[in-house]
Order: sequence, then C-alpha cells, then structure tokens
Amino acid sequence: MTAPAADRRSIRPLLIVGVAVLCVAVLIGAVVREGYARSHGTEVTLSMRGVDPRDVVRGHYVRIHLVEDLPGGQVCAHGEGKWISLQPKGSRWVPVGRYRSREQAQRDGGVAVRGTLGCTDTTVSMDIGVDRIYVNQSDATTIERAVIAGHDAGAIVSIGTDGRARLVGVDVDGRRYDLGW
Repeated sequence: MTAPAADRRSIRPLLIVGVAVLCVAVLIGAVVREGYARSHGTEVTLSMRGVDPRDVVRGHYVRIHLVEDLPGGQVCAHGEGKWISLQPKGSRWVPVGRYRSREQAQRDGGVAVRGTLGCTDTTVSMDIGVDRIYVNQSDATTIERAVIAGHDAGAIVSIGTDGRARLVGVDVDGRRYDLGW
C-alpha cells in the first residue's frame, strides 16, 4: 500500500533538508581531514622560482614552480617511478632520486612524496601537485616582486603519511606566508 499524496508531499522538504545536511557534513569532513593531514605530515621547504603569479579570472595567487639548481657536474636524480625521495640540504629539501615504490624512496632515510621530476643540464624541477597559493593582493604583489627579482623563496609543503604533498605556505627571504582558510 502506498502513502497518500499529501503524506509524500510532507516528506519531500525533510528529504531535501536531509540531503543538504549530508552534503554539508561531507564537505566539513573533507576540510577537517585535509587540515589534519596537513598539520600531521612531515614539513619540508622546497626551492621555488618566480612565475607570473596572477590571473584576472582566478584572483591573486603566487604560482609555485619547484626548481633546484644542480651543482656543476652533477647529473639529474637517477631512477624511474612515481615516488621521489627528498633529503635535507641546509634549510631546504632536495630531490635525490626517483623510485618505483615508497619503501625504496624511504630506504636512505628520506621523505617519500608522489610526483615526477624533469631535468635540464643545470636544474631539476618537481611536480608534486602543488602549483599555487592564493593570497591577498598586497601579499601577492610583495611575493611577486621578491620572487621574480631572484630573492630566496621556498614552498613549505607537508608530506602526509599517504605520500601526498599539501601546501602549507611560502617563505620569501625568511618571511612566511601561510595558507589561510
């Protein structure tokens, strides 16, 4: 036996509210989970170079291009695979190799992150899924000028237990600009 039409109409608003509450709960859960992963990962700072930081449609952001200069005579990180091993070198972390598994990347005590490496004769660049940080207009302008002028700049990244990189902020000449929600 089916419910009368009047009963079905009175249930519809409750279903709509229930679905809306479920959607909001899923969104809040995702934000909390990402925030937890970002705050409990291994924080590393990677060298970055300046790139045109803004787009009229997307707003004010700093584009992050992760690049490390290779010392004279050194060749690009060896190996193949989707895991990059990072090792500390001074105040920055540098890629030391590509590996097929996370275990291999962590073998020498490094931090393993998922990503790809690209090489030229003098540099190695990384793509670990971190490509921009959105900041207010005044900070974007300040960071833009400093980074394009060649000042010391680094992307502060949290490497989670899942091997995924999550942006925390950028450091330009010792001044830290953290992501803000």
